[in-house]
Amino acid sequence: MGAMLYTVNTINTNVIKSLGKSNIYFVVQFFKRLLGIMLIIFSIRYGIEAMLWSIVAVYYISFFINGYVSGKLIGYGVWRQVKDAGIYYLLAIIAGVITYCAFSFINIELSNLAQILLQITVYAFSYLSVSYILKLEGFMTYQEVVVEFLMKRKK
Repeated sequence: MGAMLYTVNTINTNVIKSLGKSNIYFVVQFFKRLLGIMLIIFSIRYGIEAMLWSIVAVYYISFFINGYVSGKLIGYGVWRQVKDAGIYYLLAIIAGVITYCAFSFINIELSNLAQILLQITVYAFSYLSVSYILKLEGFMTYQEVVVEFLMKRKK
């Protein structure tokens, strides 16, 4: 769950670096790392699952910190980022729930590799189907690029 924010966090930190604000970048990174270490140390006594959830928490906290700082620098803050990407985040969760439910109720014996490949297929189909039904801008752009690519290959 935390990794879903990895790209956005990277973009936000790259914005800070690309604007030449290395002093701000250093301070932000220092406090995020310090917070991450503190959360992991605190969660050690509760087991590996608690440690993993603390890492997820660090990703979310980092998103808000990075988004706030880059928002101040370029005027594209956390709320606008959530508004723009939130539907895709929700879509990923919905596709994940569909995939999980499909494989919770279907009990077929498959090798691990076959099961993973089938789950990826169901997830991708769910994600793309819901994107198509909702006519999401990202999907429509993706569809145009794929159609254009296929048309060029036919020539």
